[in-house]
Amino acid sequence: MVRSVHACNFARTNRGRTRCPAAGVRWAIALIALVAGCQPGGRTTAPRTRSLCGEAEAIAGSRAGAALEERLGGTVAHAAATDRMRAVERRLARGTPELRGAWQYRILASDRVDAFSLPGGLIYITRGLYERRIGNDNDLLAAALAHEMAHVIRKDSLKPARGTAAEALEREMSADLCAARYLQAAGYDARCLTDLLRLIEDAQPPGWAEARIRALGARPAKRAGSLAHSNP
Repeated sequence: MVRSVHACNFARTNRGRTRCPAAGVRWAIALIALVAGCQPGGRTTAPRTRSLCGEAEAIAGSRAGAALEERLGGTVAHAAATDRMRAVERRLARGTPELRGAWQYRILASDRVDAFSLPGGLIYITRGLYERRIGNDNDLLAAALAHEMAHVIRKDSLKPARGTAAEALEREMSADLCAARYLQAAGYDARCLTDLLRLIEDAQPPGWAEARIRALGARPAKRAGSLAHSNP
């Protein structure tokens, strides 16, 4: 959500700087040639090869996820959070069948405010984001999940590494636009995404939150009771 990790380069932009943890990178790079066949316009179209591409993405995501967990202090067991995310997933998938799939959710032990998406449908939300910013608001949770799902659906992890902060911002805005469509199709108030962007403004590079909100064409008004609990 804030700055997504994409397994094939496993690079994250941190207030304009890019750093690439070594763990997990080699496995992801080794799989790019195969996984690239799943990209639109790729030469690989045979069902068996598409299946192999999916397996390669899952392996890449798993390897990158292990490195991410190690770097951010591991995961915490949170059955209630998993149940909430599953409920949100079902609602999003009813509105957008493209989102039906084998999604996996994990809560990272870190207190930082962040979320991550990896190939194969693996989504991480930090405890800092889940407990301190999202709280009991299921609309905010839906906004975070929809954004990370958009990265996975768009196969952003398989695209060239973001060379500049402007390119990284453009990728986030593109995922925001997809997420807004997912939310609207599922009957969520699409403003929950702009509310979330405002709520995590301090965790993003300067100016990013407002730029992303402008790209969504959002009105300045917030949802009524935007921090109140809502049912998935």
